[in-house]
Amino acid sequence: MHALSTNSWRSLLACVALLLFCVWQVLFPVRVEAQSSPATSAQAAANDPDDDDEATPAVPLFGVSVTLEASGKAEVDTSFYLTDDPNLPSNQVKEVLQSALSCKLQDSPLMRSMHGGQFYAGSCMIPTSSTGLLRQGQISTVPLQTFATLHGVDRLSVTLHLPDSEVLETIPAVASQNSSASLQPEAAPSIAHFMRSFFVFAASPQHPLPPQIVFRYGYAPSTIRRTAAIFVTVLLAPLALFFWLGRKALSADVTDKAVVWFSYMRSLAWVLNGSLLGWWVALEYCHAESLLRFLSAGTRFSVLGSHPATFEALGWVPPAILWLLCYRISHPIQQKLRGLIWTKRDLTLQALYSVLAGLFPLALFLTGLRVITSGGFLSAMYWWLAAFLLRVVAAQGLLKITGMQPQALSSGDLRDRAFALAERLRVNLQQVYLIPSGKGQVANAFARTGNTIAFTDLLLQRMSQREVDFVLAHELTHLKLKHPAKLGYAHLAAWFVGFFALSMLAPFFHADPAARYALIFVI
Repeated sequence: MHALSTNSWRSLLACVALLLFCVWQVLFPVRVEAQSSPATSAQAAANDPDDDDEATPAVPLFGVSVTLEASGKAEVDTSFYLTDDPNLPSNQVKEVLQSALSCKLQDSPLMRSMHGGQFYAGSCMIPTSSTGLLRQGQISTVPLQTFATLHGVDRLSVTLHLPDSEVLETIPAVASQNSSASLQPEAAPSIAHFMRSFFVFAASPQHPLPPQIVFRYGYAPSTIRRTAAIFVTVLLAPLALFFWLGRKALSADVTDKAVVWFSYMRSLAWVLNGSLLGWWVALEYCHAESLLRFLSAGTRFSVLGSHPATFEALGWVPPAILWLLCYRISHPIQQKLRGLIWTKRDLTLQALYSVLAGLFPLALFLTGLRVITSGGFLSAMYWWLAAFLLRVVAAQGLLKITGMQPQALSSGDLRDRAFALAERLRVNLQQVYLIPSGKGQVANAFARTGNTIAFTDLLLQRMSQREVDFVLAHELTHLKLKHPAKLGYAHLAAWFVGFFALSMLAPFFHADPAARYALIFVI
């Protein structure tokens, strides 16, 4: 079954909203009228089902639904309910709509499967005027009301669905029952945010529609300036912080420079991860996805602007560039405090491969989750396969540039001692690896999945045999207690728990992105 496109979903939701409104009008016509006019209270009492066994007479209705895209394209749907003329001429309906919208309608493919005049669907470009990123247009209701009167339709409704943007207003204003204020607390905030773009104008013989409905949507110039300032601040603040931290680290008057280096690198990791979450919060707070679609609508980049991968790239690429710049800034710290011989190019490439092996596969995986609803499961599989391949290739590239590619030991004293001690500890050791320390001068040892352990050559050079045996026993104990596997399971479980918790709690945090990403940070 093919997935519906974004425009199809919008049209479907607009039709559902219109249908619910029409059913309400048909089933409870007197009650709705009684709320707006005291003169109808006597009629309502006379027709109340509690006082009379006769059913409330059905009232004919003519409903028009207009769903606008940011480019000005409108999807139009009309329906007649319970009219005396079941074969209304569809051409006449189309002409009336074109007169009301001031545009030439193109019939929807859905019309081919419909018969009679009870339904019409089409699309056109409604003329709009622009002031910056604010767009304004109008709908004339006079042709609609004249048409309804000629065909004996007492009730007329116009449902207007504007594009998701900051400014959403109509003239005259309508106290829409779909506003976020009226939906709370029964509805979730996310639903209230979506329904705020719906405006319903209902007419009856006592209360006709206004001659014109003027609508405005878009973004105010002050909002664009504020959004740009927020994005620039979120990206530049970490850079300024690391310039300051670097100067403090280089001027620190301590004997052991390694202590300062470890502190600086720990701060680097925390701030970079925090800046990633801060960037996501900024994107949510500024509604960047809606803004991106709005800016790309009607341009050659409209398809690209609405693709899930574009927004994922917006969420990951700027922080990744920030990471590269921060590692490049750290070059004097690495050189003078750590004694490394990395060049700026080496550090930048190392950071690049780290990002490609860590952040970007996750971004591709999340893109796969997003495209399931629009492109199907097969498209998602392609994105997940790309994530796996990128991680493998980038990880190999990182090992190559650092010169730390593991080499299996087939013989030697270290291998013999490792297997002898593993037998005493009843650990099924599979292999021992030697890792060149390369330019990084890493002195470390690792217990790895698959019951293998690894040592850097610098560790073996700087430790006595007794100290190496101590480290060897330590790593074998990790394997005995299955720590690598448990850490992997814990990492995987954290992701699943995180996604599950966010999917369950997201409606409650819709208006507070900082709280939502704080939850991610905690998990």
